[in-house]
Amino acid sequence: MQTRDALRYFIPLALGLTALTAVVYVNDQQLLREGANEPQLAMAQDLANALGASPGATTTDAMVQIELSLSPYVVVYDSYGNPVGGTGLLEGVLPAIPSGIFDVIRGKDSPDLLTWQPEAGVREAIAVVPVNGGAGGFVMGGRSLEYVEHEESALTRRTAFGWLIVMLAALLGSYIAVRLRKR
Repeated sequence: MQTRDALRYFIPLALGLTALTAVVYVNDQQLLREGANEPQLAMAQDLANALGASPGATTTDAMVQIELSLSPYVVVYDSYGNPVGGTGLLEGVLPAIPSGIFDVIRGKDSPDLLTWQPEAGVREAIAVVPVNGGAGGFVMGGRSLEYVEHEESALTRRTAFGWLIVMLAALLGSYIAVRLRKR
């Protein structure tokens, strides 16, 4: 009799946990699949922007307008933290990043990974790497967080919906278990 009672409560819980596991799997799978679209999306958006600005264009320059693009870019800084070259431009010029970043990484062998917001509405994931040897300096690699933040919002919506479904299933399962117990 106790085994039977235990199974009555376990089965709805097991079903709920199985559903939750399925929701997590689908979310992760979709996140991985959508991540595969990032480079193509950035390249297509950049070319579309170029064609919109200049209808005769067929390709884009190697330069990336940080405030407009999803494409990755790099910027080289001298040992004082002044930008000296690269493919990323902010408002048409090589971007300066806060000098404190260079202070933190100076003398380290590992990169500094952080989020940088150079202006309102522009959020970048950047990696700043020290140049060891030669004239020294630093290299910053970056990419817009716009697409990732969009995907995080979609993941939140899917997870909330999945959670709601799991909770309703658990509630229904509990109700059924109680009704069956009273019989």
